[in-house]
Amino acid sequence: MLISHRYRFIFMKTAKTAGTSVECYFEPYCMAPDDAKAAFERDSKRAYISKHGIIGARASRGRERSGWVAHMPATKIRERLGEDVWTNYFRFATIRNPYDIAVSAYFFQKYRRRAPVADPATERVAFEAWLAGDKPPDNRNKFMIGQQYCLSDVIRFESLLPDLERICSTLGVAFEPERLGKEKSQIRPAWATIDMMYTDSSRASVAERYALELERFGYGFPETLAGAETQ
Repeated sequence: MLISHRYRFIFMKTAKTAGTSVECYFEPYCMAPDDAKAAFERDSKRAYISKHGIIGARASRGRERSGWVAHMPATKIRERLGEDVWTNYFRFATIRNPYDIAVSAYFFQKYRRRAPVADPATERVAFEAWLAGDKPPDNRNKFMIGQQYCLSDVIRFESLLPDLERICSTLGVAFEPERLGKEKSQIRPAWATIDMMYTDSSRASVAERYALELERFGYGFPETLAGAETQ
């Protein structure tokens, strides 16, 4: 979660959408000009708060006293900033095909538990069971407040660099693609493509859970993402 008073934008951080990479890219624009060069050296587990902007704490697990944390819902950000700032700042987030989000989240959870990755057939069955437990991330509260869509624009995971360039142009900041990292990448096995991981049942589970996202952002079930970047 980022707020820049210097450039008048709000970044809502979604899960498993390259959100951390994009967040790191825009962090310097939320800091004092003299501090921006040290953006990647700060303690990311603590919120950065100044008259120039706010950077939410990552992985705070409730220890961040300020209340500004990475994955804050849009409604809480609006409440704390006030209607005038909320309305007049440019609001954006990263999004991704929900079928891809679910697979990415599944393998990230295995990584955090230090669970070994099994063969594709075994993981496909385990993935279906995991989906039945309703565990995929829900990013809806980052782009919806009640029934109202609340973003000005989005950066799609599938067109990351072109969309990043467009947002930079809108905000009046430099487009420097070499600064865009690949945080948390290479956790998901290269073979774990959408066509490999899904059964009819697991596909139906995601279609039901993410019906709003699929409709609003025009995503569908792709035949294959064999060449897609994994994150």
